[in-house]
This record gives sequence, C-alpha cells and structure tokens, in this order.
Amino acid sequence: MKQMIRELGMVILLGGFGGFIRTLVGKKRGEPYNLRIGTAEILIAVFAGLLVHWLCREYVQSDNLRTAAIALAGYSARGIMAILDAAVISRCKALAKLFGRIGVLLFTAILAVVAGGCDGPGHPVLREETDVGLIRVCRTYHR
Repeated sequence: MKQMIRELGMVILLGGFGGFIRTLVGKKRGEPYNLRIGTAEILIAVFAGLLVHWLCREYVQSDNLRTAAIALAGYSARGIMAILDAAVISRCKALAKLFGRIGVLLFTAILAVVAGGCDGPGHPVLREETDVGLIRVCRTYHR
C-alpha cells in the first residue's frame, strides 16, 4: 500500500511538473495567465499523467519510458484536452440536431402506423396468403 501511494505521488508530481512547465512556456509566449489558469492547467496535467501511468503500467515494461510518457502527458495535456473538447462539442451539436428532428421522425412513424401500409386495411384487395406474395404485390402497387 505504501509503495502504491509513493508511486502515485511521484506520478502526480511528475504530471503536475509537466503542466507547470507548460504554463511557464505559455506565459513566455505571451498567452494570458493568472493563478486560476495555472492551477487548472496543473490539475489537468495531473489527470493526464495518472491516465498515462495506468495505461503504461498495463502495457509498457520500461519504467523510463513510462516516466517520459507521464511527463509528456502532463506537458501536452492542455492541447490534447482542447482537441478532445472540440471533437466532443461537434459530436454533441450533431446529436442535438438529431434529437431536434426526432419529433418529426416520431410523428412520421406514428402517421405511417395509423394510416396503415400494405399490411393495413388500406389495400384489402391486394392481400395474398404468403408473405412473399404480399410484399411483391405491394411493391408493384406503390411504384
């Protein structure tokens, strides 16, 4: 248990350090900076470092490679989060459009069921004993 806490503590420090360095580099480039932005960036970097740690723990054997991946994940967390955010927002907009049209689709489906298709009372003359015959007659009738 102590080993796990020590290991996660180092991961948190390393990921946070990557986020801190990214904040300093952004400040040097003239990006807007205040304490809230810096704290949020460090927390995002810690989160990214933890995710990479758990992924690498499962699939990567080298501790050096895992350490480098955690530090790079902390450093690049803001850029990756921006890309993911843009991808998620575009998907959410597409879902919102779909759900906006669901009312129209639902109304059309209810109308089709109520009006009755080839199997309903609208075409009693075209009914045949087999399902295949019914489908063929209905398709030729509606063309």
